[in-house]
Amino acid sequence: MKILQDLFTNIKGTKNSLQFSIDIFNAGNLVDPGWGKLKTINNSRILAITNATSIIPGGTVLPIYRLASANGDIITKTFRDNVSTASTYSIQFGLRYLFN
Repeated sequence: MKILQDLFTNIKGTKNSLQFSIDIFNAGNLVDPGWGKLKTINNSRILAITNATSIIPGGTVLPIYRLASANGDIITKTFRDNVSTASTYSIQFGLRYLFN
């Protein structure tokens, strides 16, 4: 969202202006912290093979699967919050002098 305000003045017969601006990035997150959040997938593999090094093509060893984990805990949620500047709001102020 961008808000502009122009202030006009005549200097030596030419119309010049001073422009103030406010840019709000991710305005939804400014209104409500739950809006405008980015989410990423926790893990694309929900199953992990525990004996992957023992498996030989055409061999007799069968793969053993277990649920994937993150930091030692079984993954229970599909998505997690992406903690970065893209998930937060920011406000930028600007000042510009226009010569005409």
